[in-house]
Amino acid sequence: MSTNPYRVGGPVGGTPSFVGRQDLLGPLQSMLADEQRHALLLWGQRRMGKSSVLQHLQSQLQAENHWLIIDLDWQSRAEFTLDEVLKELATMISLELEISSPDWGIGVWPQFWDWWTAHLAQSSAHLLFLEDEFEVIATGDPPQKREILKCLMQLLPTNPARIKWVFAIGCHLDSLPKESRAFFGHMESRRVGYLEQEDITALIELSKPVQWSEEGKQRLWQKTAGHPYFTQSLCSDIWQHSQASPAVDIRPSDVEQSFKHSLRSADSILLAFWDSLSTAEQVVAVGLAQGKTWDKVAPRTLPVVHELERARDSLIRWQLVAPAPSYQFRVEIIRCWIVENHGADYQTGLDKLVPAAQTIYEVAEKLQPTVYAKVAEQLLEQVLILSPHHFAARRLLARVWEEQRQLAKARQKLEELHQEGILNVQDDLIRVLLAQAQVMRDHPPPQGSRQYSQRSKQEAEQRALYERVLQLDPQNAQAHAGKQQLNKQRAERHWEWQLNHFWQQFFWPLSLGIMALIALVLAYGLDRSAFPENMVFEFAKETETRYILKSIPSSTPSLHLDEVKLELLPSLLKSVELHYDDRKLTLSTMSPSSFTFTKDLLQRAWPDQPSFAYPDKTHEFKFEWQLELSQPSESVPQFNCTALSEQKAAVPCEIKGAGFLQVFRNLPWLGWALLIWGLEIILVLMIQGLRSVERDERY
Repeated sequence: MSTNPYRVGGPVGGTPSFVGRQDLLGPLQSMLADEQRHALLLWGQRRMGKSSVLQHLQSQLQAENHWLIIDLDWQSRAEFTLDEVLKELATMISLELEISSPDWGIGVWPQFWDWWTAHLAQSSAHLLFLEDEFEVIATGDPPQKREILKCLMQLLPTNPARIKWVFAIGCHLDSLPKESRAFFGHMESRRVGYLEQEDITALIELSKPVQWSEEGKQRLWQKTAGHPYFTQSLCSDIWQHSQASPAVDIRPSDVEQSFKHSLRSADSILLAFWDSLSTAEQVVAVGLAQGKTWDKVAPRTLPVVHELERARDSLIRWQLVAPAPSYQFRVEIIRCWIVENHGADYQTGLDKLVPAAQTIYEVAEKLQPTVYAKVAEQLLEQVLILSPHHFAARRLLARVWEEQRQLAKARQKLEELHQEGILNVQDDLIRVLLAQAQVMRDHPPPQGSRQYSQRSKQEAEQRALYERVLQLDPQNAQAHAGKQQLNKQRAERHWEWQLNHFWQQFFWPLSLGIMALIALVLAYGLDRSAFPENMVFEFAKETETRYILKSIPSSTPSLHLDEVKLELLPSLLKSVELHYDDRKLTLSTMSPSSFTFTKDLLQRAWPDQPSFAYPDKTHEFKFEWQLELSQPSESVPQFNCTALSEQKAAVPCEIKGAGFLQVFRNLPWLGWALLIWGLEIILVLMIQGLRSVERDERY
């Protein structure tokens, strides 16, 4: 069995697994050849191959046998004091120069400086100091680390033609303290980034005789995007699996299978990477890893949106995500690991970005909200003022409302959270939905036909609650049992449902028909009351001495008269003026108390008038008396009337004051029927509206 050509976990410099990096090795060789430059800085995220570049440079220089190399890994010297650093550095230099190592006590720096200038400042030896993992010193806060930087800064420019320095840090220059930025300020810096696609192809070629299909190579590039560590890891895993059948080409399915294994094996590496991110960077990383658009990751309403934008820009500088507009994760294995292990950290991380809101929330959480519900509610509302999107506060507030049996408010809050894609509120939402359904079940509307529609509405709401639960959890036993109970109740009241269904379907047609019939009856009765069967005159006072008597059309048709006699008390009648149809006749009375008008008198005055008729509903015409009194009456006169028909039969005749029924005579009875019908419809609608608001809100 051949040896695995790939190395996972350690530097690969000086081995066949080291590919590419000419963009870094070239500037390093150029710096070494330049007598004016003394240092170069390599920076990049962890596991990008900085140590491999230093190791490869060391192997090249050792082959030339021109440079003495001092390889110093600061990761293992993180807790060293300045004296310990200088002593070890002097020991390593002495070994390379083959001189005796100094033996110093405390306060080493002055002695080291004298020793340095004596042995190295004028030495002809070429020394190269490789300072790996130097972020341990560059990002440190303790005073001793600042002292180390200060001393190294004094050593750097010593004899730049023969003493060179290469520093490697696993952080961005912008994240360094001020002193460290000043330390690196005059150095040339190079980013250690992803490998190019042709470098990945060269790395794949190391697996021969194992053959790769072009699709397999492309799939590998899609998964790693040239990330050195994950490319080595995935290639190594694929090579191991291919040994069972090396003649078979590596296809995308083989890459996918090995990808899952590499994802699990890279857990410790990615965990260290995750811990190196700030809280804001973790929030942005989770949101983008889940495929959210930027406006979903950082809505403009968030009080920390600018902090998230700075975190996004930091991830772009680290080449973890692509620039705008996509902001997609470049390395699929990192994206998948974040989704799998930190998918729920978006909201919790977002909550921590407003420290004041988080502090108040923690106080509310410790109050035992089920006991101090009101106080907790007030605190949580303050949290949401400071941080409206605070996930934990919104969830706890829904829990407080649930304990207070404000189930509708609790459900609304949880539905909002669930719609935002926060899946871990699903159990809370299901519990509240089932509690709402239970309240309805425990408090049904009262029995009776009038409450049937209310019960049906409540059962429909219950059914909707159970169906919502089953959308969230299709196997929920309580929701299935609730739906079965509702179906059983509906079957038991099937006849009642049929009756109600009939009533709801035909309520308005029946109601409109019945109301129309009632309107017709009422209008007909009003019409009969407005139009009397016999002769009726309504009198009205026009002046102090003048009264008008107007005829009311009779409901009896063709009422022909022979004589009409008017009497007045007191006896003040002076003259009478008759308005008949479109004619007028003025006569003087012979008696101050009465006047008699006959058919003969009418025919003498108007020979072409064949008869003397009283107006009816179908033959309405003007028939009124205008009476002139000789002097004003102190009281309302008393009018009497007698009449004879052409057959000399007495015809009832009445004179009275004008009443409210005169209003109804100006509108046909069918018009009144339509008006009454409309009023009935309005009344029914008002009653239905009042009944709809009578229901007591129990939930």
